[in-house]
Amino acid sequence: MLLTSEVNLFLPSPSRLWRAESAWHWQEARQAYPTMEIPLQDAFSRLLNRPSQGPPSPVSSLGNYVLIHALIQHIYLLKQTSFASLSPFDVHRGLKIEDVEEVSQALRMWTVGFDHRQVRANEAGHHPPGADSYAGGPVGFNSTALLRLAYIRLYTDISPNRSLETRDHVVIATRLNDAPLLVRSPRLHRAVVQAIHALSMLVKMGVNYVARTKSLEWSIQHSCK
Repeated sequence: MLLTSEVNLFLPSPSRLWRAESAWHWQEARQAYPTMEIPLQDAFSRLLNRPSQGPPSPVSSLGNYVLIHALIQHIYLLKQTSFASLSPFDVHRGLKIEDVEEVSQALRMWTVGFDHRQVRANEAGHHPPGADSYAGGPVGFNSTALLRLAYIRLYTDISPNRSLETRDHVVIATRLNDAPLLVRSPRLHRAVVQAIHALSMLVKMGVNYVARTKSLEWSIQHSCK
């Protein structure tokens, strides 16, 4: 596992620099992004600070993708080290209220930065081939799937023992069926809302249509939910 704290690098640069065909084009594109060198640690800290400072601007589509991965890892690590009483009769592993509030705020700030970038890209007319209506292309599209996944993991306490590594659909289905029911709470309601939003996009477009035509854009992140 690569921990966020171990990544002492800048967030990825905008795609325009990656697509530059010569040093001259690269220098020209770089002039348009004078503040693009943003350390991952700084950007991540800004999201988690209270009150949050929000993400630095501008963050590239791939940069937002890295940040949402960092937030998902943060949720995972919190769940490994935090114990909270979710029931007056039993003790379950779960996140403390203050942890949930902190991460919820960070996810909201990430969304603000992501939406801001989408608006700017749409106004500038930056639409990579095959990206449909997503200015960030497949990377931006998959970032929204990770955002839903982050909310679901934040608001639920699902047992990790689901035998996903077996790749056997029968074994996995049996494990899911045998898992204890989730405790109903306001947190669970929020997770259900995120799951509905994630599924609604697939239903509106059509499952068969997505399976046949969107394999390059609908990555494994959409299936994880």
